[in-house]
Amino acid sequence: CTICGIANARRCVTCRSAIYCSVECQQADWRPHRLLCRKFKDLSTANFSTRPSSKHYLAILFPMSTQSPRLVWVDSKEDDVERGYVNPELDSFLHIPGHPRYIGRNLLCVRGNSLRGRKTNRDTLNIWYLDHDPIPGLTTNQSIHRTTPTLIGDTWGDFIWKGPLVAVMKVGNEYDPRLLTDMTLTGYRDAIDYLGYYRDTYGSMVDGIGMEAHLAKKILA
Repeated sequence: CTICGIANARRCVTCRSAIYCSVECQQADWRPHRLLCRKFKDLSTANFSTRPSSKHYLAILFPMSTQSPRLVWVDSKEDDVERGYVNPELDSFLHIPGHPRYIGRNLLCVRGNSLRGRKTNRDTLNIWYLDHDPIPGLTTNQSIHRTTPTLIGDTWGDFIWKGPLVAVMKVGNEYDPRLLTDMTLTGYRDAIDYLGYYRDTYGSMVDGIGMEAHLAKKILA
């Protein structure tokens, strides 16, 4: 289940991507899920025929200046040095209008979601975001913080995300997987939880070292 981790669950009848064990879990996910459910269905019903090429993979863009996340096709490229290792091409998404120079990027690797009873997922979620340096035009991410209610909801994180973010999925759960795959709406839920429970001092409470923090153990017990 996307929300509670129970194995005996069924796919959303519309998007066929998120998985729920009960009406209660589906309702708990509805606020963010509704933003992409129909759009995901439209893509999958057409057998993802809008995919520009075999090197493009479905990802989720959290735009800086608009209030809804978007499903996007991300191009990929094999690494110039390490054969068989594939990187997403994110230049067209991770930029600030009017800023001519390259801006540094950061990567968050999410391998599970303890909040949802899934300490280990089959595939690895990668969330890319820009350095939070004082750059003109780098402002608070509207799609995460400015919706009503906010996309990340009533969480315990204290981090204000700035600039655009892109969530992509990599195949497997080992350290630094080599290949990309299409994003799912369970991965979308994991991205929201990871970002919403992220604290500046030790990371996200739902995965990684942040799970060991005293506050995380108290809240997510």
